[in-house]
Amino acid sequence: MDRPSLKALPTEAQHEGVTMALYVCLVLAAEFVAVGDLADSEGIVLATIWATTIGLALAHVFAFDLAGRLFWGGRRRSEAAIAALVQLAAAIAVAAAVSIPLLFMPLERALDVAAFATAALVGVTAYAVARAGGVRHHRAIGHGAIALLIASMIVGVKALLAGP
Repeated sequence: MDRPSLKALPTEAQHEGVTMALYVCLVLAAEFVAVGDLADSEGIVLATIWATTIGLALAHVFAFDLAGRLFWGGRRRSEAAIAALVQLAAAIAVAAAVSIPLLFMPLERALDVAAFATAALVGVTAYAVARAGGVRHHRAIGHGAIALLIASMIVGVKALLAGP
């Protein structure tokens, strides 16, 4: 089977935006596992989501910019500046998506829905990667399941290291 040709290659900004969204999903999922029964209010969970997301995004954009300047003679490329903005937007979009259940549901249920949303984004992304690579639908679902398994192991390790 021939692989489908991409009409346009993804830009650096698109790549970095998806990377940031996945990274934030994994870290927030680990936060949900770590917080678990310790969460006593929606406000605390929302503050944790947003503080974690903003802290991660700003740290990543700072490192991304500094590393980029190292390799481009101390200058910032316009593509890199756009990629940094897309990264911040992607992080904010993930935080907003996982915050919505906390505004409309009881805390325990909202945490479950938010955790599912982070997992779903990882699985859907892996499925899309497989389909873009020419993998048939049923096999692509397997790719998504494998990505979920790997993401679960990453979250588990982080939660385990964080301790109770």
